[in-house]
Amino acid sequence: FVALTNDLNQVAAFGCTVNLCAFLFLYSIGFLSIARNRFAIFIARDRFDAAKRFFDFFIIGFILSMIVGPWGLTFGQSSALLLAGGLGTTLGALYWGRWADKHGRKPAFLATVIVFSIATGLSAAVPEGNWWLLALLRIVVGFGVGGLPVVDIPLISEFVPTRHRAKLAGLAVVF
Repeated sequence: FVALTNDLNQVAAFGCTVNLCAFLFLYSIGFLSIARNRFAIFIARDRFDAAKRFFDFFIIGFILSMIVGPWGLTFGQSSALLLAGGLGTTLGALYWGRWADKHGRKPAFLATVIVFSIATGLSAAVPEGNWWLLALLRIVVGFGVGGLPVVDIPLISEFVPTRHRAKLAGLAVVF
């Protein structure tokens, strides 16, 4: 069990490290963008975030395959762990859209990344067998991830030239 717990902690800690490094990278690019390169930098930043978001959101499937036996999880408990992220995503989409309208899209974008990065890092500290705490943290991860598309698409629409707006908003949804 010790080796499995260490593996789980390493996977979650790696996910948190990737998220926080990516957050710092995305944040710094926002301040370093030059007017003529702003469009390309924004698109690169958005696509990098999308890859990181999907890594963080779907990592639970790999972790679940490692913990289901040692933690003695039932089918219902495993299902609850997988369902938790979807529930959080729904709640996050409803919340972050309104929050972004009130406080701005860029602060909302950064806040969503911070929320799911911290929740992913805290997942590494979940005690063995404490599946309900892991499910609660997955709701928080989903809450942060759910806000990203709600904030990304309007943000893309505001910054890209009109002739590319529909194409890039569509690509942001698909990829």
